[in-house]
Amino acid sequence: MRKIILVMMSLLMLLTCASACGKKADKVKVDIVVAPGSSSWISTYAIREGILTSDLCDLEITLSPNFGNLMMSGNYTMGAMQCAAFALEEETNPGTYMALSTFIAGQGSEEARGVCLLCTRKDSGINKVEDIYDKVIGVSDLKGSTTSIFLGLLKKYYGKSEADLNIIDQQSTVLLELLRAGELDVALLDGSNTVAQQAYYDPNLQVIWNLDEAFYKEYGVYHAPTLLLVKTDFYKNNKKQVEAALKLLRDSRDYANENINELAEKFAEAFGQPGNAQFFIDIQKYHSQAGYDTIKGKVEDGVMAIIQLGVDRGIVSKMPDPDKLFIR
Repeated sequence: MRKIILVMMSLLMLLTCASACGKKADKVKVDIVVAPGSSSWISTYAIREGILTSDLCDLEITLSPNFGNLMMSGNYTMGAMQCAAFALEEETNPGTYMALSTFIAGQGSEEARGVCLLCTRKDSGINKVEDIYDKVIGVSDLKGSTTSIFLGLLKKYYGKSEADLNIIDQQSTVLLELLRAGELDVALLDGSNTVAQQAYYDPNLQVIWNLDEAFYKEYGVYHAPTLLLVKTDFYKNNKKQVEAALKLLRDSRDYANENINELAEKFAEAFGQPGNAQFFIDIQKYHSQAGYDTIKGKVEDGVMAIIQLGVDRGIVSKMPDPDKLFIR
């Protein structure tokens, strides 16, 4: 009798184990906050509209211009953050977040013309980088990655430092207005509010230095203005769900590229620009899109290079340990 009971208990344990092993991972909700620009809006459309879903996670996506601050508030599971800001967050709250992938990258789906651009008016007489030293140069964020790349490469290639320049700090949209009005000599423009792309296609303006192309030449990868972060503890406890979330985001990006004409029209209508769909098609194809590249190899080198430029300027106090920053 005792042997029968032991056999039955063993069978019960095996069945319980088999059931547990075969059980699907629990479905979890994942809150994500990213920038509201056309590249983010278009690349996440299929998820926000329920066209693409996952059995492992429900993605709730928030589009906000304050995405970085909202991430640092701790109220979101995943989200976008600039490279330098991430390095500072790691210094202040070590181990809170890790970078899962890049987010928006300075390259299009078909051709990489960049969004980190040094621009002037065509009638300004400023036609090359060497002409800017005694001019007024506008930047949109003195502590941002774009400014750090500009100043770092300027010093490397032309031997000029920040102290040699007359720099003013203004919002990106203001910079473009001042440049067009002739009240600013040179503007360092990025993808914020599509100002760089607007300047690129403006017949009265010209690009005298494409810094995305220069960055690629130097580091072998197009620079990623923002990274996709995830809370470290959440990732440790929900690896399958986080991986499913990243796959869903990549699938949504691919859906966007396949349906760009339709989605560009929807974005133009949603933001009061009907008839301007071609502009947003061009942005996605030629200037910027969601990358979601795993941070390793040259991609990691590029991200660490941006952080190093921040350290060189004193924006970040020290170089962080990449093994503590990235999920590879």
